[in-house]
Amino acid sequence: MNAARPRRIGLLSERADFFGGGQLSLRELAAGLARQGCAEPLVLLPGPGPLSAALEGEGLLWCSLPLPPIRRAARAARALGRLLATIRRHGLDLLHSDSPRGALFAGLASRIARRPHVWHLRASRPAPALPDRLLLPLCDRAIAVSSAAARRSAAARRSSRVRVVPTGIPPLRTLGRAAARDALGLPQNTLITGVIGRVEPDKGCEEAVAALPAIRAAAPGALLAFLGPLAARPPGTEACRPGDGGGPGSGAI
Repeated sequence: MNAARPRRIGLLSERADFFGGGQLSLRELAAGLARQGCAEPLVLLPGPGPLSAALEGEGLLWCSLPLPPIRRAARAARALGRLLATIRRHGLDLLHSDSPRGALFAGLASRIARRPHVWHLRASRPAPALPDRLLLPLCDRAIAVSSAAARRSAAARRSSRVRVVPTGIPPLRTLGRAAARDALGLPQNTLITGVIGRVEPDKGCEEAVAALPAIRAAAPGALLAFLGPLAARPPGTEACRPGDGGGPGSGAI
């Protein structure tokens, strides 16, 4: 490996859209690596889409590499062959994945091509131990975005490969408290608790709703606000209406 040049990193993704924060984080990771000059990222996507368009807009390289389900053995074997060819053609020094399927393909390719592999653990929802037990040996390091993600399975808790590295975010332009409440249509003098992210069980919405009575016992009239796409409606949130307090997909109860 030539130490005089930046490392070339292949970042695998199963999605070419912006389904959630994982895809935003992938774009920011690729842009940050390129901006700092520490690596030359090549993002491997299943095809064109909003994510590839955003990458092109920032002058970042991507190529198409669909990752079929492993049960489709013939297609999966061909995809693994294309990944190995991509590693050789672009001189990739390291592979990065952020999903179980991506970790499987990247892990197998990294072992065959003798390249290091980093698996980004973004999901914190409790997971069966078997998939993590099979996939963790296929990575050289597993980066968990939170302590919860690092503890998501017995295999992850036991693995010496797992490290917690919170996701970095670029500087944000923020509003003051009063202006932010005005923009979201929230009262100025009421205690507001909130959940930011897709409105679904994985984001802690059910726990937030369950905690609301205790919060209101200490602060009568307290409100619970959800800020994010209405991917799913947690039980007991019938009063949440898209558009309440801040645009599509947000609500307050």
